[in-house]
Amino acid sequence: MEKVDWKKIERIFFVGIKGVGMMPLSLIAKEAGYTIAGSDIPEEFITDEVLRKNNIRIFSDFKEERIEDFFQGIPSEKSLLITTGAHRGYDNPQVKKAQALNIQVLNQGQALGIFISGEPFGRKLQGITVTGSHGKTTISAMMASAFYRLNQDPSFAVGTSSIFPIGDSGHLGNGEYFIAEGDEYVGEPKYDRVPKILYQKPKFAVINNIDFDHPDIYENIEDVKNVMTRFVNGMQKSGIVFLNSDDKNLNDIRNNFREDIEIITYGEKDADYVISDVLENIGNIHFEVSTRNRNMGDFVLNVPGRHNAKNALAVVALLDTLEISDEDKKQAVSFYKGCRRRMELVGMTETGAQVLDDYGHHPTEIISTLNALKKFYNKKIICVFQSHTYSRTKEFLKEFSESFGEAEELVLIPVFKSQRDTEHDIISYGEFSESFRKNLKKVYTAKDISDAVEYLKHKKYNDEYIILTIGAGDVYKVGYELKIE
Repeated sequence: MEKVDWKKIERIFFVGIKGVGMMPLSLIAKEAGYTIAGSDIPEEFITDEVLRKNNIRIFSDFKEERIEDFFQGIPSEKSLLITTGAHRGYDNPQVKKAQALNIQVLNQGQALGIFISGEPFGRKLQGITVTGSHGKTTISAMMASAFYRLNQDPSFAVGTSSIFPIGDSGHLGNGEYFIAEGDEYVGEPKYDRVPKILYQKPKFAVINNIDFDHPDIYENIEDVKNVMTRFVNGMQKSGIVFLNSDDKNLNDIRNNFREDIEIITYGEKDADYVISDVLENIGNIHFEVSTRNRNMGDFVLNVPGRHNAKNALAVVALLDTLEISDEDKKQAVSFYKGCRRRMELVGMTETGAQVLDDYGHHPTEIISTLNALKKFYNKKIICVFQSHTYSRTKEFLKEFSESFGEAEELVLIPVFKSQRDTEHDIISYGEFSESFRKNLKKVYTAKDISDAVEYLKHKKYNDEYIILTIGAGDVYKVGYELKIE
């Protein structure tokens, strides 16, 4: 990766700007004073509203002339293009045009790694990377919310569109910390198969777990463990890493870290920070936190799920390491109200059912979400599920079909295909749905989103029910169609 001279850069163009990894970067770049614009497909995403609100110019195509027009009149050394790995990655026509004009190109992972250092903003920042196969968006959002509540004015880039109640998921603050979500997926699937997280060199890191989630990139769990080991060993000198002590795969690799890396653990037993007495009420969760030498007392979290109380424990551990008082930590944790597409309360149907949405796209995440919502709301759950990527669907089909035990009924939508799926990955909708019918009594196979909406309207579920849309594609649109204004 060629070094960018950030003192010269004036304009930045974002290819795939609507992605939840790209959009926060564009907000940060605009706040830093760069002239920005971007491109994406015309389809509406959860990020569109935020981009419009921030008056960011978006082209709904990938025509080469957009690059010539945007960078017209300025030399190439003052120009930069940041691209997603999607939309054909480096083979995208706008990326190829930029390269032909000698404009430097970074992928999202490379750019985020540079952003957390503070170099593009002319100052040094303390990076806090939050990663893991599950929970990284939630913990990142909790962390950003906590630092905001503590008047730290953090910088952050979180893989969603909005964090409640602080607002947009990307921000350049005046404080010394930059909180970033670390993604183990690759920067560009064809030409740069370096896991994006390896571009981040933070002072602090939280690793929540290690699981097998990207069968198109990793052959087995050992590959993922090796990447996480490389990430930790690439951290700054005397870095501090917070590990979930309840995760076996994390315990397997901790002895492979550099000697100067300080390891701090959090978990339900035998950890530096221990969570106990978790009480899930309707509307909030109470839990106790203790260290090896003191009890911090009772914390309150205002989002569903025992797993989210555990996520909050990671935030508590880091804040305590930064010597934040117990009372301030409690206020910071309770301040968080969730984020888009993470057990988000979307609204209510005309007949009184609550509509929620979640990004869960792995069997482990689906089970955790359903269990949490069942305890939090104490209602019957109707699930609308859309699997994302055929490669993941094939790898985990049996596990997916066994993940909806808490659901009263399951509505299936055809798999949301990824651009990185190959013909070898494709399975038929019939094969996909049949595996669910073997495990569940009530399964409706919708032809598309509109069919799912019409079916659910016809059922007229009342206030004894929750309708949960879940998956990493565009299944959330079902909820938006069902809710009343």
